[in-house]
Amino acid sequence: MQSQMQMPASASTSNWRPWLDEWLWRSYFRVESEGITNVPADGASLLVANQSCLLPLEAPVLVRCLSKEEGADRSIVVLSQSPGGGLVKKLFGRDLDLRAHGPEAALEELQRGAIVVVFPEGPAAARKTFWERNELRSLGCGGFIRVALEAGAPIVPVAIRGGALAYPVIAKMPRLAHLLGTPTFPLTPFFPWFGPVGLLPFPCRWTIRFGQPMNLRHHTGSSAQDDRLVERLTREVEERLRILLYPPQGQRPFSGGKARR
Repeated sequence: MQSQMQMPASASTSNWRPWLDEWLWRSYFRVESEGITNVPADGASLLVANQSCLLPLEAPVLVRCLSKEEGADRSIVVLSQSPGGGLVKKLFGRDLDLRAHGPEAALEELQRGAIVVVFPEGPAAARKTFWERNELRSLGCGGFIRVALEAGAPIVPVAIRGGALAYPVIAKMPRLAHLLGTPTFPLTPFFPWFGPVGLLPFPCRWTIRFGQPMNLRHHTGSSAQDDRLVERLTREVEERLRILLYPPQGQRPFSGGKARR
């Protein structure tokens, strides 16, 4: 009799999960975006984003913006080498395809016509303090540029703000991180003072700004072996991201269109 009265887990979670998702993305994480129409409506696209969060929360926030707010029906794959990706995937993994693979996986997904999101700042982004939150770290040696050239996919720079407010890192302890064998050991208002509970993110507002796409179709696949071209395009993406993060004087951070919630 007792087994007959128990509700299957899938049925019980289906009742509250939509409500929880709505509350999470509308109230706890208030996500606004601008320029999402800059993402091509069809075909593969490579989205290159900055990161300022201790854990890569930018991944589920951006995927939510693409798949829920705008109803994107293409596959969205996030590639991130930042620490904490496994934890973020467990927390938000229902609709999140977050992987730690490299350029080969990105090229394969782009050739399938997917939207691929990369965070080329890498683990260095997780070591930013609250005061460094909007500083752009180096985008590396341009591996994502070579992938885009080989796939013939456009690059869309994406500036994201809000991550550092979810995890405000007030200090970091590199020596302790070295002893523990971890990429970073941060100090936040709650961590490590409250243990694992201190890793819960603060409620905050996220703003996402999509830049104009860079069309690389006039380059051939062999251009991926041109080191000078790769370097020039990498610096161009960096400059576009900086302009999105720090608009010219007199221009509002969100202008040229209505921000969406």
